[in-house]
Amino acid sequence: MNDVSYEEPGVMTEDGLIGGVRGELGYGLTESLSVAVGGSYFDGSLLYDGAISGGGPAIKVRTTDYFRTIKAQINYLVNPFVFSIGYAERAWYSDFIISYRRLT
Repeated sequence: MNDVSYEEPGVMTEDGLIGGVRGELGYGLTESLSVAVGGSYFDGSLLYDGAISGGGPAIKVRTTDYFRTIKAQINYLVNPFVFSIGYAERAWYSDFIISYRRLT
């Protein structure tokens, strides 16, 4: 379960619990160097409460949402520290009055 709580102060809130899966796989290349990849997918509905774009009255409605994340990283161990560099991406798709996607 993923507890989602998003707010644009004075404009809207969107929150709820959605289920999904998350996984990560790492592989040691040498004694001090490793790589890891992972991701997650959560799908469900959230409660939207607030304004809609273009004006109009505030609404309260259930939306259909999914979140997808992917990541890859390289880790370098200099005992006792681990230095990491990588790439990560999170997409949020919300299907309600005006469907939208956010990519961070």
